Amino acid sequence: MVNGFRAVMYCLASTGFASVPLLARHRAVSRVGQDSGPRQTREHRRSAACGPGQRKGKGTMGDGLGWIGEHWYSGAVVKDGMLADISLTAVRGVDPVDFVVRLGADRLRAERAPLFKDFERRGVALGDSVAMFGRSGEWTYVLETERSTWHLLFLDRLGQDALMEQGEEFVCLDRFLVEAPWVCYGDAAGEVRAIGPGDSVLETAFPLVDGLGAFAALDAAMRQAGAVRATFPGCDDAEDEDEELARRLFTAVGEHLGLSLPRREIEQGLLPAVHLPSPV
Repeated sequence: MVNGFRAVMYCLASTGFASVPLLARHRAVSRVGQDSGPRQTREHRRSAACGPGQRKGKGTMGDGLGWIGEHWYSGAVVKDGMLADISLTAVRGVDPVDFVVRLGADRLRAERAPLFKDFERRGVALGDSVAMFGRSGEWTYVLETERSTWHLLFLDRLGQDALMEQGEEFVCLDRFLVEAPWVCYGDAAGEVRAIGPGDSVLETAFPLVDGLGAFAALDAAMRQAGAVRATFPGCDDAEDEDEELARRLFTAVGEHLGLSLPRREIEQGLLPAVHLPSPV
């Protein structure tokens, strides 16, 4: 797995991410509500002007991931749960409590976790995270606002990730370093790649060894969904393209990997929650 993570750090360095002190980047991520007015206006007026593809409405079970991408830039605020600025980290085949403990949660509290809407936030440090967690099929997922604790740990350890064990497939969609979605995917063989929105997981700065074919399959799904710039149909209004690309990206990742999250429960804070301390 080390070679894969070195590849990710190479990609980060090539985009300038690794040149900024980690603590400074961490402190720069307090954007709650920033530009929410204009972005909400654009979202409400955006419709079928961005190529083909139907948007699914709210459901009570799994609602895919597209709705998270659709609200990525909106700045929308809900009273008890999450809607905008959601960062997702998911790993296949790991117990939910075990995974949040890896991220720094207290095991006893995680085993008796309150609902997110009822979580007592007094005493939680400003840089720490209160995260929802759950299971979707074979996947365990963690949801946080504005940044992923796994990503912070990954950066703090310069790409040497001790959280994912050999044979564990994972994906992280985060907004910590930049406003646009940052995607990191690792297959069960330990190969890892990180890309930005519209990029291909097959076209990275560091050579890819896709022994399992997992990256080729993910890339094909993203291209079919129009989540890669080469196949993105565009929008009538160029200002809508970032939002539409994020929606297509989340939709493609969710449908291909079999990740489908319950929108109503997440918006209303009805999933269990834990405190995740910041590693910086």
